[in-house]
Amino acid sequence: MKYTSKILLLLFVFYQPLFSEQIKGIVNGKQKQEALKPLPGATIRWLGTTLGAITKSDGTFVIERSTTDSLVASYVGYKPDTLLLATNQQYVEFNLEEYLESKEVSITAETGSIISNSLMKTEEIFSKKLEQSACCSLAESFEKSASVEVSFSDAATGAKQIQILGLRGIYTQLLTEAIPTIRGLATNFGLEYIPGAFIDNISISKGAASITNGYEGITGQINICYKQPQKDIPLFVNLYGNSMGRMELNLTSAQHLGENWQTMAMIHGRRFTHEQDSNEDGFIDMPKFQQYNAIARVFHRSDQGLEFQLFTKILNDEYTSGSTTHDENILSHDYLISTQTKRYEFFSKIGLNPLFESPETNFGIQLSGAWHDTHTQLGERFYFGLQKTFQAKAIFSSEFSEDFKLIYGLSYLLDDYNEQFLQKDFSRRESVPGMFTEVTYSGISHLTLVSGIRADFHDTFGTFVTPRFHGKYELSDLTSLRFSAGSGVRIANIVSDNLSAFANSRTIRFGTSIRPEKAWNYGISFTSSFELLEKIFSFDAEFYRTDFSNQVVVDFDKDEHLVEIDNLSGTSFSNSILVQIGVSPIPSIDLNVSYRFIDSKMTTGGKLQERALISPHRILATASWATTEQEWQIDGTFIWNSGGRIPSTANNPIKYQFNDTFDSFFRMNAQLTKRFEIFDVYIGIENITNFIQKQAIISPEEPHNEYFDASLVWGPLDSRLVYIGARLRIE
Repeated sequence: MKYTSKILLLLFVFYQPLFSEQIKGIVNGKQKQEALKPLPGATIRWLGTTLGAITKSDGTFVIERSTTDSLVASYVGYKPDTLLLATNQQYVEFNLEEYLESKEVSITAETGSIISNSLMKTEEIFSKKLEQSACCSLAESFEKSASVEVSFSDAATGAKQIQILGLRGIYTQLLTEAIPTIRGLATNFGLEYIPGAFIDNISISKGAASITNGYEGITGQINICYKQPQKDIPLFVNLYGNSMGRMELNLTSAQHLGENWQTMAMIHGRRFTHEQDSNEDGFIDMPKFQQYNAIARVFHRSDQGLEFQLFTKILNDEYTSGSTTHDENILSHDYLISTQTKRYEFFSKIGLNPLFESPETNFGIQLSGAWHDTHTQLGERFYFGLQKTFQAKAIFSSEFSEDFKLIYGLSYLLDDYNEQFLQKDFSRRESVPGMFTEVTYSGISHLTLVSGIRADFHDTFGTFVTPRFHGKYELSDLTSLRFSAGSGVRIANIVSDNLSAFANSRTIRFGTSIRPEKAWNYGISFTSSFELLEKIFSFDAEFYRTDFSNQVVVDFDKDEHLVEIDNLSGTSFSNSILVQIGVSPIPSIDLNVSYRFIDSKMTTGGKLQERALISPHRILATASWATTEQEWQIDGTFIWNSGGRIPSTANNPIKYQFNDTFDSFFRMNAQLTKRFEIFDVYIGIENITNFIQKQAIISPEEPHNEYFDASLVWGPLDSRLVYIGARLRIE
């Protein structure tokens, strides 16, 4: 009995979060001068978790105390509210104010990852979610996202690519604080240009996105918001190192120069010099690299409603890979791959809020520019690219009533490209003035509609007319149905978009008259929160289809010794289905599971067939556990990818052949975090199962023969590693 009682006492202490006390409360609503009224069906949720409750018909609720002390209440049409509960507090009352400014409000004010309650289907990833893994760059920030997949584009350059709705990331518009920035020559390595420690939040909108940001987004938009000087802390330091010798340092500092002026500086440096060859093919698995990255920004808001922002950035980025014994004198068996990039960019925003009182009209001007210089060597192939870009936009927003809002404006884009590859000149200059308008109407009960159209006048390809339409129907306070349709246009950069396709000895053939890529996207999604077995579940399901009327096709299927880049001749489409569910089975654990299916086909090699090197099926599961005071936290990620198709190499000699398909594979990552008063320490393991694509290169021992090919990558190339880091915060 003596030992039994001790064991029971230890179990009680260890599992104390499982037996948390209950919190009771009520949620009321305030409408103008009317008295408070109970809000049935309001959502109650602990901040940063999926543990919650739904109020009864009289507005009351009961919820178990969680690992956090911040409780959030929200209700459609009302401003969400967050209350901080005392340790011994057992009753709470929320009085929500009617939300008159906009109906596009989030379900909660969480700092993790949520599906927002906005009109367009949008996944929000906040800084708390990013800190659940290493997230050294934007490319590594989508590890726990069901919407975005990241992979290496080849076994040589180290470039990473994203995939959304079954298509390459070049069809997704990448924005920096609502300004298109990672585009043109930056798309190849652009995901590595934004350190994870600089990011405040990421918004992922799939399908036809808003027309106000241009005509280029076909499968959606990803908007990255950097840390803001007006709300960030004076000093943040992040140190990172891993078992392969990668070292990284990040510093951010926000300073208040006065009541209306704030500034911020961000500095990033990273270095990796280890030659890793886990599959023992004589080629470096992970390119060596070094990057220096610095940002300075200024924010000003006057008492008269004038707002001003200036953002500047400089970057120097270098990658080196190839054969493990390469020499710059180039021996017969050596193969050197390198990319060097220098980039300078800026954007500025000026706003007057309001410009006119009636109707209430806001006005803004956005200016941005980039100078991007890059050189790439692939064995004996050399690429030189210089891009100079300037963008301007004037935008008005007029709210005539609560139900009717109009956005309209003018834009201008200037792209100047100077490119040489294989002794050919691919230089061009594009001048594109444009105009746009977008109407939001919410006068129909439970239904909000947005219709937008823009016209852009390209000096080479004529006029682009881009219509887009969105709708959201609220089936209940916790359940929404969204639908969208729209077109997109993109001018392909046929060399820089496809550098990974040239890491081989294939003959390269370009089409003589490359036309703009054009496609329509249609989508529908269903999002709901519901209570089952006294637990709050979040459920989301979606279907999107993309149809191309023209696409620049990279064809590996015509011949094993040829890669052809030309306009689409036939059919190209992609269907995407995603289902995900989240729940907190006990107060200290959050679970999310998703399943994604892709039916993506394109005419290559003269026939319609499945797109190569992608996994049609994918399962993603994430788990997070934290102690009551959030001093300790464990996060895990589990990913399963199905097999897929590889372009045929059947006509090569047997020793230079790949199978026509690849097998499914499974990966696991985990991280442990310990939080102290002003700093965190974290340690993690990536690729716990140590799965890599064993054979990633054809003829690695003879990279200058006619069969060499490093462009047929379908799986991970980074072997298991352990990392450790620390974050320091000075408030």
